[in-house]
Amino acid sequence: MNNQLQTARRTRRSRAAFTLIELLTVIAIMGILAAIMIPTVGAVRKTAQGATCTSNLRQITAAALLYASENKDWLPPRDTGGSAVTYWPVWLLEGTMKTPAINGVLLCPAIYVEGNQSQMTKSTQTGVARPFSYAVNVRIVGNYDASKPGNYNGYNGRRWKLSEIKTPSRTSLYAECHNVGSSGVDKGGGYIRDYRNKVSGECFPYPHREANMIAFADGHVRALKKEQIPDDDTDVFWTGDVTR
Repeated sequence: MNNQLQTARRTRRSRAAFTLIELLTVIAIMGILAAIMIPTVGAVRKTAQGATCTSNLRQITAAALLYASENKDWLPPRDTGGSAVTYWPVWLLEGTMKTPAINGVLLCPAIYVEGNQSQMTKSTQTGVARPFSYAVNVRIVGNYDASKPGNYNGYNGRRWKLSEIKTPSRTSLYAECHNVGSSGVDKGGGYIRDYRNKVSGECFPYPHREANMIAFADGHVRALKKEQIPDDDTDVFWTGDVTR
């Protein structure tokens, strides 16, 4: 009888020990899987953010090209001018998209910080301020007054027709840009005008694996690293090789 009891106790102890080993094994496996999956999930999230940003810029550029096709080839300016100025993000998109779509298409999920007032632009038509993550190449689109001659900065003078851009596939039109209230970009209009506006790092954030999404005047979007963006202010990337 005693032998049977001792055997039963040893069996219970063995089963308990085996269960503990199993538990530790499962924990170890879960740790390994987590170590593998967490970087993968992060990479997938970054890929999705890049895809969303690319889609946003394509829609913005498509709206601009549609505008040009309906307005004698003129690209939409940075702002409407006058006392009731409306800047390009809302002015361009309000006519083609409903409010929820506007809110989504103006935001790059990789750089937008909710509640950052420097990322807001206000439509004087609706009085509604909306966040946005993108800037326009003002050396191409200029301001509302097309009668003034263009100057070096471009944004105080005329805008250019789409057909005047000699190298649309190499000319930037829109780009993601963070901290739109800082130097280099207008707090309301969201613009870039040359390389000097971005070297401080205040405009181009390079959030997509150290690359920045750029939309070109022919409608395509590319992710460019800092060394791929020309630092020559006279490069066609900035000027479109238009005749000043």
